[in-house]
Amino acid sequence: MDTVFIRGLKLETIVGCYAWEKDMPQPIELDIEMAWDNSQAAQTDKLKYALDYDQVVKRVVSHIDEHRFQLVEALVESIADAIMNEFNVTGIRVSLSKPNAIPAANSTGVAIARGVTF
Repeated sequence: MDTVFIRGLKLETIVGCYAWEKDMPQPIELDIEMAWDNSQAAQTDKLKYALDYDQVVKRVVSHIDEHRFQLVEALVESIADAIMNEFNVTGIRVSLSKPNAIPAANSTGVAIARGVTF
């Protein structure tokens, strides 16, 4: 199985348990790896057979704009579900980092894998 990836996607969203987190967007960073068979796209050189990562990013952006979560665990799971359902990928890994969550750390976050293993 092939992998299509998006690394270091920097966005802002409202996510958190504390009162101040529920009113102020925070930076997050996403790494997304998707299991996808690239053979037809490679053979034909046609976008219609490829996993269009631009469309994936647009969907992730609209998804986080439409939803609010307390936990990054819930947010990352919902992102994975949306991508798997809407783009018909057979497996996915999503890592979400909150760079400002712990001042003494570079970043904290959650990584999940669903579906076909890579």
